[in-house]
Amino acid sequence: MPHLPRWSVPVHLSLLSVSYALLSIASLTLTRFDGGAAFIWLASTPLLVSLLSRPVRQWKAPLLCCAAGSCFATSLFGIGPWAAVPMAAALMTEAELAATLLRLTGAERAPLDTVKGFSRFAVVVGIIVPGLCALPTAMIICTDNGQPLATAAVPWFAAHSLGFLTFAPLLLLVRQPASLSEFRTLVVRNVPRAVGLLACVVAVCVGTFWQHTLPLLFLPLLPLVAVAFVTGRLGAAIALIVLASVGGGFTLAGYGPVALMAGTPGLKAQFFQFYLVVAVMIVLPVAAELRRRDALFLRLQESDAGLRLLTDHLGDAILHTDVTGVIRYASPSLEGLSGIAPADIVTLPHETIIVAEDHAVMKAAREAALADPDRTVRVDYRVNLPTGEIGWRETQIRAYQDSDGYPAGLVLVVRDSTDRRNEVEALERAAGSDPLTGIANRRAFFAALDDAAGSANARSSCLAIFDIDHFKQVNDRYGHANGDQVLKAVASEAQRALRGSDLLARVGGEEFAAILPDAVLSDAHTACERLRQRVEALCVDAGARGVIRVTVSVGLVEIASGATPSELYEAADQALYAAKHEGRNMLKVAA
Repeated sequence: MPHLPRWSVPVHLSLLSVSYALLSIASLTLTRFDGGAAFIWLASTPLLVSLLSRPVRQWKAPLLCCAAGSCFATSLFGIGPWAAVPMAAALMTEAELAATLLRLTGAERAPLDTVKGFSRFAVVVGIIVPGLCALPTAMIICTDNGQPLATAAVPWFAAHSLGFLTFAPLLLLVRQPASLSEFRTLVVRNVPRAVGLLACVVAVCVGTFWQHTLPLLFLPLLPLVAVAFVTGRLGAAIALIVLASVGGGFTLAGYGPVALMAGTPGLKAQFFQFYLVVAVMIVLPVAAELRRRDALFLRLQESDAGLRLLTDHLGDAILHTDVTGVIRYASPSLEGLSGIAPADIVTLPHETIIVAEDHAVMKAAREAALADPDRTVRVDYRVNLPTGEIGWRETQIRAYQDSDGYPAGLVLVVRDSTDRRNEVEALERAAGSDPLTGIANRRAFFAALDDAAGSANARSSCLAIFDIDHFKQVNDRYGHANGDQVLKAVASEAQRALRGSDLLARVGGEEFAAILPDAVLSDAHTACERLRQRVEALCVDAGARGVIRVTVSVGLVEIASGATPSELYEAADQALYAAKHEGRNMLKVAA
C-alpha cells in the first residue's frame, strides 16, 4: 500500500466503514426477499480489497470499522440488534479468511494478470471461503426466522460467492497504478474508438435490459470484448461496471431478459449476478491474456530492433532459415561479406551459394543442430562468389523451437574464413615443402608413401629414388651457392619430366624421390628414363666458373601389395645403389 499522509488514514477508514454500511443496507433492503439471507451481497468486496492492499499487521483497523458498519446495518435493517455482533463476526471472518488464503496462494493479483491466476482466485473467493462461512452464518439467520438451514445457507453462499467474483477483480484492477497507466496509453492512441465502444456498451446494455420480450443477454458480451481489445483491462472493468449498473437497475425494477425467467425476485437477482460473473470471467481473462501478449510482443520488438541494429553493424552475417535451409532473413552485412544483396537470396535455399561438393557437409550440420537445439554446431564450407572465385565460410548454427517444442528454424552466424583458411593451407604447404626447391619434403613424401602402400592392392603405382652423381665434387668445385642452384634446376627438370599427379620430393641433401600413382612399371620406367635424360642435358650457369653439368642415378620399384613403406624404400634404394655401382647415370629396377 502506498504511503499516505497521517490525516488520510482516518478518512479512508471512515469511508470504508460508511461504504460497508451503505452496501449492506442496500443489499438487505433491496434483495432480502423472504426474510432470510440477502440474495446480492457486495459489502464484503471493498473490505477484501482494502485488506489485500495493506500489510497483515494493519488489518485490525479496517476490520473493526467495517464491523461497526455491519452492526449498524444488521440492527436497523437486518435481523435485529441481537444478531448484530455475531453477524459482524461472521462477515469479518469471511473477509479476513479470503484475504489470508489469497495471500497464501499468491492469488491476490492473479485475476488481473493470467487466466490461470484468475482460476485460482475464483476457487478461493467463489467456492472455498463462501463454503466455509455459509453454514455458521445460516445458523444465525435460521435462529431468527426458523427456516431450514439449507434454505438460508444456499442463497447466502450464492450471494457472497457471486459478489466476490463479480466486483473484487474490478476493484483490485482499479486500484493498480499500472492499470491506469495502461489505460491511458491505450486510450490516448485510440480515443475515438475507445469513446465509441464505451458509448456502444451503454447503448447495448440499455437496449438489452430496457425490454423484456427477447432473451438478449448474450448481446452485451460482444462490445465488452471489443472494449477489452481496445482499452485494456481497466477499460474492460469500466464496461463491466456499466453492465452491472444498467443491467442491475433494470433487473431489480422488473425489466430486461431476466424478467422472462420463472422464479422469485431473489432467484432472478442471483441469476443476473451469475450472468455478471460469467461476463467477468469472459472479459477479464481475455484482457489479461491480451496484456500479456502485448507485453511479449513489445519485448520481441525491442529484442528484434536491438538484434537488427547489432547485425547491421557486424562484419559477420546473420541468416535465419527454416528447417530445410530456405533463407528467411539475411542481415545487410551479407553483401559486404559475399557480394550478394540480402534481397537476392531471401526465399532461396542456403545451398544456392555453396559449392556443390560441400552441400552434404552443410546438410549434416543443419540436421545436427535440429537434433539438439541446445548445442551450437560449427561447420566450414566453400561458397561461390559473384566474381567467380571460391571463398571459405565458417558458420555457427543453432536451432530454435516453436511453442510445442518442435524445431522451427535455424539461426546462422556466417564469417569469412578465406584468409584464415589460406593461411592454414600455406602453413600446411610450408610444413610439407622443401624450402630450397619448393617441392615436397621428406615428411610429406613418407606420408604419401604410407597412403600409396595402403592402396597398392587397388591400383598399380611405382616408387623411384634418384640421386645426383658426384654432387660433393660440385659443391667443392663450384661452391655451395652454385650447388643449391643445381639442386633447384634438377628439381625443376624432374617436375617437367613427371606427370602433374606424380609426387616429387627432396628426401635428403642431393637425393630425390617420386611416387607415380596409377602407373605400371613400364610406364614408370619410361618417365624415369625421360627424367634421367633431361638432367643429363641440363646446363647450370656458374658464372665465371663456367657451366655445371650433372647426371642422376635412378632406382625404381613397383609398389607391391603387402609391402611396407620401409621395405619399398629399401628396395628402391638398393636399385639406386646398383645403378651407382655399375657406373652411374643409369636406371635400375629393383628385383
